[in-house]
Amino acid sequence: MVTMFFKSDKAFSYFMRNGFVYTFRSKRRRLNERVAIRRSKKEKKVATGRVVEIVKINDILELKKYVECSGFASFEEWVEEIKRLNGGVPAVGWLHKVELVG
Repeated sequence: MVTMFFKSDKAFSYFMRNGFVYTFRSKRRRLNERVAIRRSKKEKKVATGRVVEIVKINDILELKKYVECSGFASFEEWVEEIKRLNGGVPAVGWLHKVELVG
């Protein structure tokens, strides 16, 4: 099982509270891929997730319709976190819907 790190407190909290989250990633995962959810390389697995939906993002504005289920209060807040985690906004990215398993 591959690992998916949740370094954003807001996205991770939303995921654990609601059982799913939309998360932006610079690299594409496989559909239906099971992932070990970890907060950092130093911490152990905290949950198991499954990638249930993938959308290619060519323009960051496409994320606006997913904000409500991202864990962020606004589109702008989400973009700031994407910048922080990726060193800027990637030219192309992937939106993954990840569901909590068991």
